[in-house]
Amino acid sequence: MKLLIFLAIFLVGPCQVQAKAVFAHFMVGNAANYSISNWENDISLAQPAHIDAFALNIAYNDPTSADSLLNAFYAANSLGFKLFLSFDYAGNGPWPEEDVYNGQPFVSTFEDWSSLGAKAALEPGVADGLFSWAAWPWGGNDMNTYTDASYLQFLIGLPYMMPASPWFFTNLPGYNKNWLWRGDDLWYDRWQQILFVQPEFVEIISWNDYGESHYIGPLYDNAFALFTIGQGPYNYAANMPHDGWRLFLPFVIDTYKNGIASITQEGLVSWYRLNPATTCATGETTGNTASQLQIEFEPYGIVQDKVFYSALLASSATVTVSIGGVVQTGTWENAPGGGIGIYHGSVPFNGDTGEVIVTISRSGTYQLEHRPL
Repeated sequence: MKLLIFLAIFLVGPCQVQAKAVFAHFMVGNAANYSISNWENDISLAQPAHIDAFALNIAYNDPTSADSLLNAFYAANSLGFKLFLSFDYAGNGPWPEEDVYNGQPFVSTFEDWSSLGAKAALEPGVADGLFSWAAWPWGGNDMNTYTDASYLQFLIGLPYMMPASPWFFTNLPGYNKNWLWRGDDLWYDRWQQILFVQPEFVEIISWNDYGESHYIGPLYDNAFALFTIGQGPYNYAANMPHDGWRLFLPFVIDTYKNGIASITQEGLVSWYRLNPATTCATGETTGNTASQLQIEFEPYGIVQDKVFYSALLASSATVTVSIGGVVQTGTWENAPGGGIGIYHGSVPFNGDTGEVIVTISRSGTYQLEHRPL
């Protein structure tokens, strides 16, 4: 299934909970050709999104990491941004028992051992907190907090880092990866769940993992080597910017941290697949993956043929969606209490094709419009 997607238009301390913080998972391997200015650009986009730090994902004994890390820390220091190392690649170690974040040591088990599940990861008795990789829903279901509840149960007061991700699609045979998990309403749903659970930390998956399609950072032509190395049948990230995922991050992150946030400007984000789910062959893509001990589904049984939209509004409004000139009146499946905040909804394709235009209006007067490029 060809899942090209349009998207319109963001501490760890031992045994002691610090102020809430939001991190973004960053693939250092994809930054092997970064200049310092590339790092500065990424940081300059993360900061206004209210992201506190990048979790720098590095592989054991990766010869390309050293120069990348030097450039990263140089840029971060000049811009007053925080970074920490994330050892979550499979490898033979040895791993350092401690690292330092913001002047404080912490055992880097938030991301390695948590893949075992909360109970097993805690049994050695050395973890200071855990990060769950369960950021995507099962099959054709929407996301829930069952796994998060398990982590909270076993952590018994230790810090929990809750994952948030917009979606997941990968087709890299060189890495034995060709599957998807349901995205659809996930970015909206997950932040609502974060606001409810109120974990100590949040990590966004990811800033720049182009091969798994859940990046929220910018695209760089010098960062696409993984599609060649991973023998991808095509570069499904090229010309597919996901910058819109960052648009409402200041509002949701401030709400998560402080219980309140201000709206300085209303906004609209929309996203959809370019083709109905059954138009193309599956390309052997599976829904879910046996490599993660999951039951696999046909991919067209997981994704929905819909145009999805979210709007940050100061008061209620009407939404309409035009697909190829055929206009539908949309609905808000979710609306904020008190009328101020993020509204979310979708409309079905209904067999229509062509240019998609999402419009927000009040009393018949145009307020916001989005035409994905």
